[in-house]
This record gives sequence, C-alpha cells and structure tokens, in this order.
Amino acid sequence: MDTADIACAKLVQATDPRRFRATMAAPVSARPALFAVYAANLEFARAAWASDEPLIAQMRLQFWHDTLDALQTGTEPPYPHDILPALQRLPKPALALLQQALTARNEDLDRHGWPDWDCAGSYAQRTAGAVMQAATAALGGDPDSIHSDLLQAHSLITFLEACPDLTARGLATPNPAEAAAHVPKLREMQFYMKQTAKAARPALLESWLRPMQTAALHTNRTMHPNHTAASLRLIWASLWL
Repeated sequence: MDTADIACAKLVQATDPRRFRATMAAPVSARPALFAVYAANLEFARAAWASDEPLIAQMRLQFWHDTLDALQTGTEPPYPHDILPALQRLPKPALALLQQALTARNEDLDRHGWPDWDCAGSYAQRTAGAVMQAATAALGGDPDSIHSDLLQAHSLITFLEACPDLTARGLATPNPAEAAAHVPKLREMQFYMKQTAKAARPALLESWLRPMQTAALHTNRTMHPNHTAASLRLIWASLWL
C-alpha cells in the first residue's frame, strides 16, 4: 500500500469502523480498492456537510464532480487530494457508480430530508447501494450481479442506521417502526455470496456486519448492534471468500 492507500485506510478506520473491519477481513489484494471506494464515499458525505451555507457545500461537492469527471475522461484532475492516486487506479465502472453516489448527495444540500420510505429508499439505493456496487466493480465484478433483495435491504438498513444522526441535524426521516415493511426478507447471506464472482465477494462483507434480517428491525438491533455477533458473522463470511 502506498501513501494514498494508507490515507484511504486511515480515513475509513477513523470515520467508518464497520467498513474498516469488513475490509480488513478481505484478502490483502482487495483492500486498496475497497478502501479507495469507501474513502471517496466519506469525502462525499463530508463535503455535503462542509458548511451550514449550502453554496459552500455545493462548491465542495463540485470539486469531487470535477475530479471524477477528469478520472473518467483520462484528463488531469484540476486539484490535488490525498486519496486521488488511489482513485486513479479504480476502473471506470467503479468511478461511474461513485459519481452516482456523489450526485445523490445533492439532496443533502436542501436540508429537508426524506419524510417517507419511498423517497428514503430511492436515496439509499443511490448512495449506500451505489457504494456497494462501486466496491464490486472496483474488484472487477459485475455491479448488476448483486441480488436486488440484498442491495435493497443493505441500502435501507444503512439509511436506517444513519437516521439518528440525520434527525439530530434537523432533517426529516421516515418512521423507523415502518422500516421492516420496506426491507426484503433475505435468505442466508452465503446464498448471495455464492451468486457473486469470487473476486468481488469482499464487496459484500460489510453486509455481514449489519443486522440484515428483517427480525432485527423489530427488535431495534439496527440501532444497538451486537458487535460480538457481528464479528462472528464476519468470521463465517470469510469462509466464503
């Protein structure tokens, strides 16, 4: 890992410990690409909340739009950044999906939020869902090969976990008690791993650390996860890589 890879890893470790743990459970060869995708996602989220003034936050998001545009067209990015060399190594399909996740962050700027599960689900698919697809593409997999039920459940549960922070920021969020009605009932996670190309399976590891079963939504385990159980799930997941 070079300086940019280390910068990505440190950012994920400090800001997104769940994805950091999942990435450290992945094969060493897969870690730089995963850290790059997850670090980019964190930078997008940070840019959207860089200031209480929406115009300033929009300028920060535009920086990343310009950067991703340059990377996808093979031109020199307009400005340097610590994680930029790591992003330059990502394949174009991964960059395109990161651009999708970045575009969705424009909805953060109006500070209104997502009052119902329909609009929340759409936002979640274009953020958390796109990030999982970008991670799959970064590892050489087909982002469309992720089972739709898994992708939808992962996206919604990731959003549900973020709801307390969004509410604290004054944004409208849907009723958590209604979440279970919108999250597909999943099979055992190894079913979805076996449907994914072996090289891209590490992109699904973060789902093993989330309470993905619908029952968890009824018992509030999404807001108060059992870290021991999550660690055991991750150990079990490593057998399917």
